[in-house]
Amino acid sequence: MKTPFLIFFSSFLLLCSCGFFKKEAKNPEKISDQWHQGKAEISSFEIQQARYGEIRKGKAVMIFVTEDFSEKKQVKLDAPEQYPSDVIKILKLNFFKNFTTGIYPYNLMTSIFTPTHFKHLPASLKITGSMQEWCGHTFTQLNKQGKKYNLIQHSYFENEGETYTQISPSLLEDELWNLIRIDPNQIPTGKQKMLPAMMYLRFTHLPIVPQTAEIKITQNDTINTLSVYYPTLKRIIEIYFGTKENLYAINGWKEIYTDGNGEKARTLVSSGKKIQTLWEPYWKLNTTQDTLYRKKLQLE
Repeated sequence: MKTPFLIFFSSFLLLCSCGFFKKEAKNPEKISDQWHQGKAEISSFEIQQARYGEIRKGKAVMIFVTEDFSEKKQVKLDAPEQYPSDVIKILKLNFFKNFTTGIYPYNLMTSIFTPTHFKHLPASLKITGSMQEWCGHTFTQLNKQGKKYNLIQHSYFENEGETYTQISPSLLEDELWNLIRIDPNQIPTGKQKMLPAMMYLRFTHLPIVPQTAEIKITQNDTINTLSVYYPTLKRIIEIYFGTKENLYAINGWKEIYTDGNGEKARTLVSSGKKIQTLWEPYWKLNTTQDTLYRKKLQLE
């Protein structure tokens, strides 16, 4: 006859064998397997960028890639297998824009880190943005902390200077690119509180605070449009993207806003149109022979 202890122990083993104590993944992935083949999607774009009341021609590059991200440190994990409980599967976008104003160039980069299972982790964990031009440079970083974002900003402008503050919960315009690629049906529509794009805020030197925005998604068989309108800013942005079959690929965008101040203020249209897309492990393509890929993207 089994003792109470043996009965308990037998039940314990049965529960373990059935996976009762197995910890479920924090973010089971639902996006296409194509994102997990050890390659990144690299797309080049022709851009028309409004700056100082005029339209400037330039190039943009979007690099989408999945990574194992640290929930605690909010950085890419070097050895994720050593810290499985800290791993968050994210989709990262590195978004570059390059154009020239007169004699001097602008180089912009925004990085967005968004959990791939956005329905259960409904907020990007981190966004960074930097702008370099001959007058100086700025760097801005948002880190998800609880329900808010911690903001750090370094800038050569006096009124921006060294900034350390918190941003109230809201959608982030910069994360819309990732949300489209993960699942555009997860994007809330209608009136929403949204933090405008980091580069727009740096161009205009506006305070980094959420604004009321109206979001609309229009879908058809071949091309979809995500529209954002900020009534207070009188700013519209439209993002054009494909269907689920091509992973909701970004085809281009259009942005309408007032550029400049006073008598120099003009309403201009910035835009981007895709040139080419490659799927490659770009971090390995660093020899002189690999400049061939830049030619394929028409960046040379």
